Amino acid sequence: METMEYIILGRDIFAAASRLSVKKTADLKHYGLTPPQAEAILFFESHERARILDLKEAFKISHQSARTIVDRLHEKGYVCVEAAEYDGRAKIVHLTEEGEKICDEIKRLGHIAIEALTTNLSEEEKRDLLNILEKALTEF
Repeated sequence: METMEYIILGRDIFAAASRLSVKKTADLKHYGLTPPQAEAILFFESHERARILDLKEAFKISHQSARTIVDRLHEKGYVCVEAAEYDGRAKIVHLTEEGEKICDEIKRLGHIAIEALTTNLSEEEKRDLLNILEKALTEF
């Protein structure tokens, strides 16, 4: 690949990520959520009985940042926090019924955004794109 092609590739990847980020932020703002809060909701939906510590490790953020995200979600009624039976200091987080509803909406919005981005691609090209991105991101 020539240097100019790398520059164009980098620019296009950044443009796609930027557009998705702007759309995601705007969509979530309607629900009073930030992108990290939405990602945390998706995390807790797929990790039953996860702890705040698990969120911290998965997101590679400080314990205080993870705690702040969970506190905000708790204030909004999207998660419940309870002490773990095995250790009262450990906090188990799970989605409330309202949290499950907003989780479904977050997924729906994400699906719409990705569909818009990939509308000109065939199903095979979409699968290829997914495989290429996963491969590229493994080492990055």
